[in-house]
Amino acid sequence: MSHDDDDKIVSLEERRRAKAAADKVIRKQQKRLKRKPRNYGLWLILAIFVGAIGLNYLSVQSATPEKLEFRVLGDTAFGNGPTDASSYEYVATFLKNHPKVTHLVFQDMPGTSSGEINLEIARLIRQRGMSIHLEKDSVIASGAVDLFVAGTKRTMECGAKIGVHAWRAGTGRKADDMHRDPLQSTFEDFLVEMGLDRSFYQFKQDAAPPSGMYFMTQKDIERFGLLTEPANCS
Repeated sequence: MSHDDDDKIVSLEERRRAKAAADKVIRKQQKRLKRKPRNYGLWLILAIFVGAIGLNYLSVQSATPEKLEFRVLGDTAFGNGPTDASSYEYVATFLKNHPKVTHLVFQDMPGTSSGEINLEIARLIRQRGMSIHLEKDSVIASGAVDLFVAGTKRTMECGAKIGVHAWRAGTGRKADDMHRDPLQSTFEDFLVEMGLDRSFYQFKQDAAPPSGMYFMTQKDIERFGLLTEPANCS
């Protein structure tokens, strides 16, 4: 018998041993399963269900985009990002293409670069009769607050943040640098249109400079009627 024949026999013997060891492991596993039966079908269904929830959650949780975007889940749209001059057309098209969306959830909305366009977007939301909700980790600020008050129903979870400050014109001038605030009547009239007291505008102007941000307390929120239903935060 040649040396090559010896190698073949050894290899064959190794394969037989490996197969026997594998069969032994399989038999042990089968015995274990018989002793402790499990409903693997139920676990599979549960895994699929949890996975679906996770995918839906990820579909509405993302880094803040450069400008306003909505992501739809059922009859709810989740909003993130600031508005700009192009956002009116975006929102108008979005609402037209999603007639079944009746609820908005604002997640991370830092404001606007176009105050007057922002007010027109708010009017679109009011005309549609949308309800708006803030989750416990939502943060809305500046112009996004004007969008929030456009909701016909406005609710929030404890922990949500609502930030306000004085506005700054595109030229870099602040409202209090001018002899007369050119936007005061515009914003005050908007607040009255939304059912709020016009004094909320001056409150925002006094709360923080344009470079700062004041996050409203529950007492502030109740004072100006920002919610249609109390948050009941202790």
